[in-house]
Amino acid sequence: MKNLAGGFFLVLLCGTLLLSGCGKTEKEDDVFTLEDGILYRGDTVWRIQSIESPFAAAVGTPYEVLAKSFHRTAEVGGNTLCVDFMGIAPDGKTILPECVKAVSGVIHEATERYMGTLCRIFVPGFPADPELRVNAARAAAEAFKNMTQAVYLIDGPAAARAAAEFSRVAPSLLVASPAGSAITLVTSEEAAMKNPLSLYAGKASPHLAGLPHFVLPGLPETYTALDAASADPIESQPWTPDNSVLSEQERADGWIALFDGKTLNGWTLTGMNKNGWKVKEGVLEWAEDKGGLVRTRDRYENFILKLDWKIDAGGNSGVMLRAPRAGRASRIGMEIQIEGDYGEPIANDSTGAVYVQSPPLVAAQKPNGEWNSYEITLNGPMLKVVLNGQVVQDLNLDTHPDLCLRLTRGFIALQDHHNHVCFRNVRLKPL
Repeated sequence: MKNLAGGFFLVLLCGTLLLSGCGKTEKEDDVFTLEDGILYRGDTVWRIQSIESPFAAAVGTPYEVLAKSFHRTAEVGGNTLCVDFMGIAPDGKTILPECVKAVSGVIHEATERYMGTLCRIFVPGFPADPELRVNAARAAAEAFKNMTQAVYLIDGPAAARAAAEFSRVAPSLLVASPAGSAITLVTSEEAAMKNPLSLYAGKASPHLAGLPHFVLPGLPETYTALDAASADPIESQPWTPDNSVLSEQERADGWIALFDGKTLNGWTLTGMNKNGWKVKEGVLEWAEDKGGLVRTRDRYENFILKLDWKIDAGGNSGVMLRAPRAGRASRIGMEIQIEGDYGEPIANDSTGAVYVQSPPLVAAQKPNGEWNSYEITLNGPMLKVVLNGQVVQDLNLDTHPDLCLRLTRGFIALQDHHNHVCFRNVRLKPL
């Protein structure tokens, strides 16, 4: 287990965008800014959809606990983890550096997963004395003044004064508070809907989709409500796979045609560009940038997945397994890598790799531009990947230090990585 307060974690100032803003100056991918009343994380328009995990930034919190907090949040559509800062000494003026490092660790892990951090400055039960809280806000601002990769939450007694002092000392940081801050903290859904720069703090409800930003308690009902609010409409619509494209034997053996070769029925595009992928003559083909992942309607846990793919030299794509609603699918679920890398040395991001976690056992891809076939079996912790008839992965995920923490159920998705790639014959057999 890795200790979050240790020097292992560094705050990264880079990441990869999920969506791109238009007409904006490019900035560090994980820095929060406000422009024209809109919240950005890097060049990405960001809507805070946060669930509280108060102790995730406590000194000594195991890495496993933090990782699973992120994964559970992303699984249901949350993109930001809310943690408590536990580093203010009783005198209100001294900041414990090991606690600042722990928050740094959280920010690092958020960046790795294309997620954000919301840091609450005052833990519940912190003394109500106004001068103590203002002094503490000043000291915390000094400690965090360069950590622009988080949004800071100041609530409770004297919140307006404390927030104003925090912003004075660290003007580059974004603060959410009931008053005296760029983002207004509210406890009423009605008030939140009237103000696009408000952060709703309260219980989950059926109206989450209509709120500009929110932070919710880490309760079972919260995850259920956010999952429902984040669902694509097709998930509640009838869908019958067109199994006419399967052989009689495949149908008898329980296979499902995930792709009918004619339409995107049963799939959703997660990006802004709904013309990013096209279907032509039995092939699903990347057409334009910003189509995002092509994601299945349903989640799957244990299955055999078969598909064919081809990619140009130097291209990049992948098959996402057990993917979440939000965040980085390859870091929260898993990605079986696809690269236009024929003839290149094997690495942990080569074709057939579990992206950056497990290199392929052999280089089994065909020359760039030719059709390849994957057969991927996921059954509990057991993962087997066969590429063109050769086993390239044979793993027990439970024995892997990082893959053992990934989601055990999720969507299947095909990756838009800004490169031309084609897929066909996508079929699945539930186990």
